[in-house]
Amino acid sequence: MSKKTILILTTVFIMVLTSWSFAQVDVTIPNQSGEHGQTVIIPVNVSDLTGLEIISYQFTVEFDENILDATGVTTSGTLSETAGWSVLPNNSNDGKIIVGGFGFSELSGSGALIKLNFNVVGNPTQTTSLTFSDFVFNDGNPAVNKSGGVFTVTGTLINITVTTNIGTGTKVVVDGVQRNAPYSAQWYANTSHTISVDTEQSGGNGVKYIYNSWSHGGTRNQTVTPTSSTTYTANLDTKYYLTVDSDHDSPQGEGWYNSGASANFSVTTPTEQSGGSRYRFTNWSGDHSGTNPSGSVAMNGPKTVIANWQRQYFLSTAENPSVGGNVSPATPGEWYDSGTYAQLDATVSSGYQWAGWSGDLTGTTKPTQILMNAPKSVTANFDRLIEVTVQTVPSGLQFNADGQTYTSPHIFNWVENSQHNLSVSSPQSGAAGVRYVYSSWSDDGNQSHTYVVPGSNSTV
Repeated sequence: MSKKTILILTTVFIMVLTSWSFAQVDVTIPNQSGEHGQTVIIPVNVSDLTGLEIISYQFTVEFDENILDATGVTTSGTLSETAGWSVLPNNSNDGKIIVGGFGFSELSGSGALIKLNFNVVGNPTQTTSLTFSDFVFNDGNPAVNKSGGVFTVTGTLINITVTTNIGTGTKVVVDGVQRNAPYSAQWYANTSHTISVDTEQSGGNGVKYIYNSWSHGGTRNQTVTPTSSTTYTANLDTKYYLTVDSDHDSPQGEGWYNSGASANFSVTTPTEQSGGSRYRFTNWSGDHSGTNPSGSVAMNGPKTVIANWQRQYFLSTAENPSVGGNVSPATPGEWYDSGTYAQLDATVSSGYQWAGWSGDLTGTTKPTQILMNAPKSVTANFDRLIEVTVQTVPSGLQFNADGQTYTSPHIFNWVENSQHNLSVSSPQSGAAGVRYVYSSWSDDGNQSHTYVVPGSNSTV
């Protein structure tokens, strides 16, 4: 070969080598968008690889893991679908995907080198960069001019209402914020939000609402992901409070009742007495009327029932002695409304005489009355009568008893333990030529003395 020929071949070889050494491949990721919840496929595009002897590549793409979740790659319809090629993705690291490919035949042509698969987890309007942190063909040749893209989360706005079956006056909690019901907003379809209601909430004085269920089902606190305009309604049970107002006793039945329920209530009458005083139930007022100590009311709203009472005092009666007669009201006595008059009377047993009233009532008038402005105690007193025979010996003589002259024998009915003055005049005339001179009394008294009536019939 001539020297000239060698020079030409060398020049051509140098030109070819120089052209291969300075070859550069453009690697790009296009801007793309997708809705929350969708799966998107994003291509990694390359310029023409023909003649560049590409038999391997490796690259890393980084992104915001809160917006995209890498799930793998797709080779179908890409240059990496070339026969004899294998592609190994590694998407186990949050926020990045590492892809390696190799084969025994050279890649050629331009277009999608490989396609990256993602789930869209971000919310509408959020964006993330898709950035190459590295990209290598073969052992570093040809060179790479890499350019990332931007992914934007898009969405369709839908109308959402979160409310309760009660509506105005109740509260709902949407995305952690308490709102007045009904609450309306626009959400992007396929985005997740939290809705909730309190277990119990006040509806004003005597009214409360208790959570029952959501119209669409699910738990009280839940996450929803609507795909179209939706109304979420929390079903609340309405309860009303029954107040049983009473100054005395321990009334029964006060509390919360379901709307429309029948509430039963009651008091015990009379109240337990203390020191001769008690209270007697008279009637109900407020949202119920009647004189029965128990009743019921329909709970179609907050209700109040009031128990009204009358104070009473006890009139204690007694008989002294108990066999001397009967008192009315009979022992041990009777209850009377405060401010009223109690009527009293007494009947006397045989062998006794009426002695009068004692305690909180005096005098001998019967029947009579007493004002019941406090507990009272009254005793009906009777005196026992003893038959006393005053006798002279001989009979037929005169004697004086309590200033009155009697002819013996004479029988008196005197009160036991009462005192009487007995005396005789001396001498007294008898038959013609006979007179009688005082000698003594059988009770050893003086001619004029005081006689105390014993406890049994006697003769003196």
